[in-house]
Amino acid sequence: MSAYLATKFAHLLCFVYWLGADVGVFYSSRYVCDPSLGIEARTVAARIMGWIDMIPRYSLVLILPLGLTLASQSGWLAISEPALQATRFGALLWLALVWSVTRFARTRFGNALRRLDYLVRLVLVVVLVVTSLAGFAGRGPVSQPWLAAKLMVFALAIASGLAIRILAAPFGPAFARVVSSGSTPELERTMRSAMARAKPVVMMIWFLLLTAAWLGLAKPALG
Repeated sequence: MSAYLATKFAHLLCFVYWLGADVGVFYSSRYVCDPSLGIEARTVAARIMGWIDMIPRYSLVLILPLGLTLASQSGWLAISEPALQATRFGALLWLALVWSVTRFARTRFGNALRRLDYLVRLVLVVVLVVTSLAGFAGRGPVSQPWLAAKLMVFALAIASGLAIRILAAPFGPAFARVVSSGSTPELERTMRSAMARAKPVVMMIWFLLLTAAWLGLAKPALG
């Protein structure tokens, strides 16, 4: 297998695991929110959900440098090799940050890392949107309108993930109280409400991922 095909295969795997694992997380949340189950069963479901949730987090980080590498090798993206290497190195640092956020969760250090990760994603959204708009205008490193559109879709997917963090923020503390102090109608409503608010955005991410996959395969002439 050539280096190009290996990169393309890895890029495809990131898409598959991102979307598939995201569906698994969403489905697992139903059992975490089910008050008819015992605390032990719900805790196990939460652990499974948390573990599966790391897969799309890692896939999100890795899919960008892989995609940029493919675009560069195909001549669709004008980027120097040193800049591409810097992107890969930055992705590895970001991957370590994502792992560390989970590793040091519920600590002061972990909270600081979580804020840093949030900032990284915000900056990346801005960079991707600017690059995408420049590509549509015939400027910047992106030479194909479909690739500019794919970068915009990816930026929206990251932004949607940030929105989910905000919308579903009450879920974790409420479930922790259920585990430590027992279930109450108020806590159960808080959990269900958080998941209900996040559900449309979760489905939006699925749509965006499918759109990005279609753009990469069809490469439509948008300009």
